[in-house]
Amino acid sequence: MFTEGRQNNELTPAFLIESVKEVGSAITSSTLTTVAVFLPMLIVSGGLRDLVAPFAITITCSLLSSLLVSLTVVPALSARMMKKVKMKEHKPKSFYPSLLKWSLNHKWLPITIAILVVAGSVGLFLTMPKGSVDQKDSAYIAIGLRYDNGTPFKEIKDGVAKMEGILSEKDGVKTHITVAGVNEDAAQYGNLQEANVVRFMIFPKEGVDSANFAKDIRKTKDQFPNAELTAETAGLLGTNATTVSIDVIGKNDDDIKKAADMVKKEISSIDGVDKVESNDQNTKPTVTIQVDSKLSNALEISQSIYAMIKPAVIGNIKIDGRTTAVQLGALKEIQTVDVFKKSAADDA
Repeated sequence: MFTEGRQNNELTPAFLIESVKEVGSAITSSTLTTVAVFLPMLIVSGGLRDLVAPFAITITCSLLSSLLVSLTVVPALSARMMKKVKMKEHKPKSFYPSLLKWSLNHKWLPITIAILVVAGSVGLFLTMPKGSVDQKDSAYIAIGLRYDNGTPFKEIKDGVAKMEGILSEKDGVKTHITVAGVNEDAAQYGNLQEANVVRFMIFPKEGVDSANFAKDIRKTKDQFPNAELTAETAGLLGTNATTVSIDVIGKNDDDIKKAADMVKKEISSIDGVDKVESNDQNTKPTVTIQVDSKLSNALEISQSIYAMIKPAVIGNIKIDGRTTAVQLGALKEIQTVDVFKKSAADDA
């Protein structure tokens, strides 16, 4: 039946079935190969899963759907829409058979060319710049000094001065930026930085080995006995440090803390682990206010609270030749939750 259909150049059902069989295995294997690349993305955990899982599911479903359509719908529509279409006589190509025949008769040449291509690829990889692999050339170097909560500002200031002195002695520093404490403008929009952490962004000169620069900075940690010193190369996506994040989830804070301590202890015993830390090391007391939307507006209340906590600068005044800022704020300074509740009750 298949031979008859092909000789008559007609799209008979048997001819279509045999045609699909010829290409079906190739289409299926190529589709499953691509699915095997994207489907394992579902195995990842944590926040990364939320990012890549929808992408992996979309690609997998679309590929499998296209495979089903190509093996069923396309042949069926072809048989229906191309009933009166006559297939042209196939003319065999002469170039590829001739090239294949010549290659088989001169085996040494294709083999030599393949070896040269592989060797050239390896050599090209060894000589080309590896911006995404090598850390010698990075956008900047991130240095951090983390002090314990409650550390006096003078001690932090002395640490900043000491680090800037170290950087001034380095020839490879083009410029650097120092960020310390809390930025008030950023705090208005919820971007709160830890007051006990100082960050330095070092922009090296061209040709400076960033990895060795960061390594030299880490050697000065003995000069900062009361602070934790970190130095890593960095790029547009942040530092290049290799980290593994583990989420401990539960309903009881005490149980979560105990579980986190157990995880830290187990991970610290693994060879190759440089440092283990958790986000409960710098916990701070917070006040959460739930606003009844039927009685008040949360935005207006937040603005009022901000005005009570942070006085506004309304101008400047000269006293004894010195310019002093004039601030307008609440009569009572908010230090505790009880004072805040009393002030809010008085305003109400």
